Amino acid sequence: MRLLLVLTGSLALAGTASADLTGMYFAPIDNGERDLVTYRACARFDNPADWIGAFAGTEGRPLFFSTNVWSGIYNNDGCFGPGHIDDIPFGTWWTRLDIDTWLTIGRIGGLDGYDFPAFSPDFLGIPGGEDMKVLTDGLTSFSHEDSAVYYPGPAMPVNTWGDNEVPIDVALAQFVVEDRDDLLIEFGAVIQWVPEGGEVTQTYLTAQVPAPGALPLLALAGLLHRRHR
Repeated sequence: MRLLLVLTGSLALAGTASADLTGMYFAPIDNGERDLVTYRACARFDNPADWIGAFAGTEGRPLFFSTNVWSGIYNNDGCFGPGHIDDIPFGTWWTRLDIDTWLTIGRIGGLDGYDFPAFSPDFLGIPGGEDMKVLTDGLTSFSHEDSAVYYPGPAMPVNTWGDNEVPIDVALAQFVVEDRDDLLIEFGAVIQWVPEGGEVTQTYLTAQVPAPGALPLLALAGLLHRRHR
């Protein structure tokens, strides 16, 4: 956990996480496109006074993403030209937020006067990789045990983001891929957060599309379909 220990500064690490961070999930985002689907990964809390400051990969608990879509992730070209993941999710006139792939901590859209997350040196093992634009369209997976996305300065208080009207969900990532019937997406990270009145805590969470509980139902539906043919 060397990397996250550096990020916490003088704050102590709690040994275990409390129930205030209840999980990570993927929320579908309507992008109005016929052939593209957008899913946003959010961390869910049960206390709006909790804080989140970083997510990362540490030894044995990688920051990872994978999809079974052979064409990989898709991005709106935005102001950076084709083939770039935006290093921050610009929601301004020159790009469409709903068809961008990005990593963040809570902030969505180009808001003047606000800091955006930063990336650790050699992010995902790429020299100079603190600039997310080194990653390109078509990426189908990454996994790294010494990379972090963190909010500069004090940890960011939990806020409402996305379309779910839930005041204690924090956006962490968004992935846009071509639609397919058997779509699979996975994302995982160590989340560093601060429960109200507590110490810095680290929790490893993953999210999937479809959600894990839906996988048996999909298998059953496929079996019934074959029996009816």
